[in-house]
Amino acid sequence: MRAADERLLETEKFKALGQLTGGLAHDFNNLLTVISLNLEIATDMIGDDHPVLDLIEPAMKAASSGAQLTSSLLSFARRQPLVARTSDINALLGEMASLAARTLGGRHPIRLALRPDLPPCAIDRVQFESAVLNLLINSRDAMPSGGEITLGSDLVTVPAGGTAALPDLSPGRYVSVAVTDTGMGIPAELREKVFEPFFTTKPVGQGTGLGLSMATGFARQSGGQITLDSVAGGGTTVRLLLPAAATPPAAP
Repeated sequence: MRAADERLLETEKFKALGQLTGGLAHDFNNLLTVISLNLEIATDMIGDDHPVLDLIEPAMKAASSGAQLTSSLLSFARRQPLVARTSDINALLGEMASLAARTLGGRHPIRLALRPDLPPCAIDRVQFESAVLNLLINSRDAMPSGGEITLGSDLVTVPAGGTAALPDLSPGRYVSVAVTDTGMGIPAELREKVFEPFFTTKPVGQGTGLGLSMATGFARQSGGQITLDSVAGGGTTVRLLLPAAATPPAAP
């Protein structure tokens, strides 16, 4: 009973936080749109060699960075429009492993552990790739001296009546995407906080604290859930669970 009450309080907290964050992000995004449009108009009105361009260009870059930030906030608040397509998750993970290798660097190789014959999922591919990339970057940062990152997939079935381990999921089949590192792990007192927007243990300027919160928003908006298992000194595994689709994946 106590665990259920704590879970309800946690759900209500995230709901209120999402409403507040989503409202602020929406208003902030409108302001950034006005700023960006006026900067573009100003650029068109002056010549290519005008000295003011040196001031406009960094302002446009800052506005673009602000737009990316609000996009992450809207994702956490589940207000980011999703364009779902039935997709082969293993194929996407294989592509991502190759592309992410450059971002992660040679000291953090990715090992694929993909379950064969995995059913497809109806997902927004851009948001999915962004969520998984954030999880990979978090794993890299958890191992500053280097280490292997495992990117895996599996199939999970939630029985009728649900399961205590996955209280947010309805009965059915779910594709699990897991990112595992061998870092120092996350202290028990921080394991719930890491999903909150802007929470980070990284130094100022080295992270926004939006990676996990964005992935959480994407999972919930897609009808899934995100989970975290961590052992002090023994590494961390973050799982993104998404409803399995009955139809074949769409053509690329």
